[in-house]
Amino acid sequence: MAQSPDQFTSRIGVKGAAQNWPALMGYLGQELSANILVQMGYTLVVPGLRIVKDVLSVHPDGILAGLDLPKPVLWDSKLRNCYGFKDLLKGPLKQQDAGMYLQMQEGMQATDTERALITVHPHDLSTWKVELSRAKLTLAEPAVHRIWVERDEKAQQLAVDRAQGLLAAKALGKMVRREFNPASNKFPCTYCPYMVACVQADLTDPTGGDMMTVTPIPEEWKNADK
Repeated sequence: MAQSPDQFTSRIGVKGAAQNWPALMGYLGQELSANILVQMGYTLVVPGLRIVKDVLSVHPDGILAGLDLPKPVLWDSKLRNCYGFKDLLKGPLKQQDAGMYLQMQEGMQATDTERALITVHPHDLSTWKVELSRAKLTLAEPAVHRIWVERDEKAQQLAVDRAQGLLAAKALGKMVRREFNPASNKFPCTYCPYMVACVQADLTDPTGGDMMTVTPIPEEWKNADK
């Protein structure tokens, strides 16, 4: 769940909060989406923080019920720029964004739900319509895109295994071996403060040196277009 403006301001000050506009926009988009869903007639409950198997903290955006939903579902709100939005339309979620897919799996495990609904909104509707046209993609309602995710127990266990590996590496003060080749793939997490260290360490030592390996993402999940 996105942090509130108050949480940002109290932690890093007003100036720092202003520099974190993407996260603040995410919070705003989530609030607007929640209000619209309730006005449509759905019931929305925010369940609060949940812990999965002592290693994963999950803070679901909400549990959605009513209208056309036979059972309550996990609900998550996402706000994306036009390029990130476009990528989510190209194929299955587990291929386009494995992290988001695993987030939904752990959310369903934490809330005992069988399905998850992600509502994705673009930052800029005009730019998004142009990008849709350029990519020759069609969408019935370009202002919002719905993604359904079914519960997958193997994926839920994968998320726990990867979290345990990351925690073990952190406890030992070791880097985790990256899961991509910079010679042929775009770096998937440019926001990461360890990006330079991660790439250089693996380039200078192809074996990964003293790095630790976590349970990998399945090969069939990986999108060759990325």
